[in-house]
Amino acid sequence: MTEYHQIDSPAWKYLSLFALFCILYAIVEFVYFTRPGTLARYKKNFARVQNVSTKDVSFRMWPYGVLSYIVLFSVVWYFLVYDIVRLNCDAHPDARSFDLYAVISRATLLALAIYGIYNLTNASTLSGYDFDIIVMDTLWGVFAINLVAVTMFAVCKLHAKASSASGTFFSSSSATEGGGAGVKSWWLPWSSSGDADKNLSKI
Repeated sequence: MTEYHQIDSPAWKYLSLFALFCILYAIVEFVYFTRPGTLARYKKNFARVQNVSTKDVSFRMWPYGVLSYIVLFSVVWYFLVYDIVRLNCDAHPDARSFDLYAVISRATLLALAIYGIYNLTNASTLSGYDFDIIVMDTLWGVFAINLVAVTMFAVCKLHAKASSASGTFFSSSSATEGGGAGVKSWWLPWSSSGDADKNLSKI
């Protein structure tokens, strides 16, 4: 029987995974917006809204665009990717983890909440906001967040497999505090304190 040992996870491990997530998301967004014709469609839409020509439409990446991406990355990490990392970068046989269905369903709901509400609010307040943009941008958000989430899920599974081979498992040090009380992920209906993370130092 394989003996497993818990190892504390220093902050740099989570920071490195957060950095990987941000880089991946930024690349996905960059590829999308640099595709031929993508920006032109957005400019055409906002030109109609502002009643100006497309050449007069400009996007202010600093500071508002940068700030919006900081907020976006932080929200997706906090409400989705952090729990994917915390519950899947674990090689212990009894560890709680997401399955792929949970990852995709949560990613889709979060994307609809972010991109869908943004576009529907614009459509309800800005005259001339194109229905095609609502559909295109919302579907893009669903695809982008799912792609990032599934990729991080795969990375964590590979990490867990490597950890399993070495007999260690990746676990937050907070999971061993307070006599084994785990970290409750209050937004996940299937996780609870003392259940999502287990104080299993050795079996």
